[in-house]
Amino acid sequence: MPENTEDLFNVPFVDLDYDDPDRIFTRMLEEIQQKERISLLALTFPVEEEKNTCVTLSLSGGKTNWESRRFNNPESEPDIATIISGKPKATNDFTGTGNTDWERIRGWVEGATSAICVPLVHEEKVFGCATAIRNNGAEAASENAIEQLALALKPYSVSIYVTRIMRMWIKKISHINSLIHVSTLISSSLDLDQILEYALITASSISNAEASSLLLLDEESQRAYFKAAIGARADELKNYHLEPGEGVAGWVALHGRPLNVPDVTVEPRFSSRIADAVDFPVRNMLCVPLKVKKKTLGALEVLNKKDDAAGFDWMDMTSLIAIANQAAVSIENSRLYMDAITDPLTGVYSRRFYQNQFRKEAEKAKRSGTNLSLLVFDIDNFKIFNDTYGHETGDVVLQKVAGIIKNNLRLSDTAARYGGEEFVVILPDTDREDAKMIAERIRARIAAATIDNRDEDIFVTISGGAATYPLDTNRYENLFFQADHAMYVAKQAGKNIIKTSADSA
Repeated sequence: MPENTEDLFNVPFVDLDYDDPDRIFTRMLEEIQQKERISLLALTFPVEEEKNTCVTLSLSGGKTNWESRRFNNPESEPDIATIISGKPKATNDFTGTGNTDWERIRGWVEGATSAICVPLVHEEKVFGCATAIRNNGAEAASENAIEQLALALKPYSVSIYVTRIMRMWIKKISHINSLIHVSTLISSSLDLDQILEYALITASSISNAEASSLLLLDEESQRAYFKAAIGARADELKNYHLEPGEGVAGWVALHGRPLNVPDVTVEPRFSSRIADAVDFPVRNMLCVPLKVKKKTLGALEVLNKKDDAAGFDWMDMTSLIAIANQAAVSIENSRLYMDAITDPLTGVYSRRFYQNQFRKEAEKAKRSGTNLSLLVFDIDNFKIFNDTYGHETGDVVLQKVAGIIKNNLRLSDTAARYGGEEFVVILPDTDREDAKMIAERIRARIAAATIDNRDEDIFVTISGGAATYPLDTNRYENLFFQADHAMYVAKQAGKNIIKTSADSA
């Protein structure tokens, strides 16, 4: 029995490192190039899942270089023609008449004089092509040279085939793991901003894109608004929207169908308006719809495949659709959740949400020994507004007041409509003086605001009360009563005033 595994199987022994198939390719290519005195050996494999697409592997600086490309006419591509026909092709003259098909291959090696393409065969099936390029003689592509290269590659064909399959599966498993990870993150959150961030980070990473963005459709206007983006000029995108059907993303959002654009310069649906406005050149892009059942919520797009002129491939498309589907479900759930906890008229939180949030913040303040302040606001003379101008104008007043309250708070604060014309604000880690300062700022801005009421402008004021735990009460359950009582003291003092619990004691 042979002592050497290489003798037993008649295959060069390769120590398969299942975590790094590119290292295996590097060793094989270097070994073949050295043995056969080849300037460059490139391997081309068809992408079975995507029509007219192939990937080519070569060595550059001792490292593997993968290039994906699309082709329209297989006969004009010597390596593709070799795969299809199963017959070798060769040239000793890159510049001669009739050899323009070899120009792309000629560019792989400076000073190249000849090239040979031979099929890679495993179990009588052609699975790829090996292209050998030399710059050491005009007759390097003779019949004898073709036969010699084919014989030299034959012992490596099994290792090349297995390593190619292994690399494909490792990439697929990596994609699947990323999808499982993002699915877990997205499905565990009801925070819309967090959902969008998770979706975009994973989309960019898994597709190796320079940038990504997510657009949501406005149901009434059908415009697509940029809600989140990562990459260069990402912050500027939030100032823009697409008209119905405008550009690739607008088209995808309107029709609910994915679109892969390998080259935007030849895609009639591509619009450079926003790319030009933010000074971000787009070469290629992949865009998929965000869909829940038959409803399209928007679109998810990745831009500019890194180090790949051919753009995004079928695996990128499959992965992006999976991310978009999961994100769409979570976005819809987030919207339903927000509808459930938000006051539909004013857009601030509902009373039920306030009660739950107040308990959480109170327990946190009790554990950490920090302050917790509560503001209670009531619109002055609101019944007179309704009786004088009608309930429609009264609704406008409520919306205006709620908007000013919300826009003058910190991210950690919570504003809610308690009932009727009464609003509450939770201020975590806030003492009495700061609470009164915040309340005064809100009061002053509401008093200065103009409410458009048909032929005349009207003005509104509020009265407010503030109370702080544990300064005004050592039982947080009493905090609302203290702030509410201070608000009524402000009413009795002439309205358009802020009072603290200490002022009303």
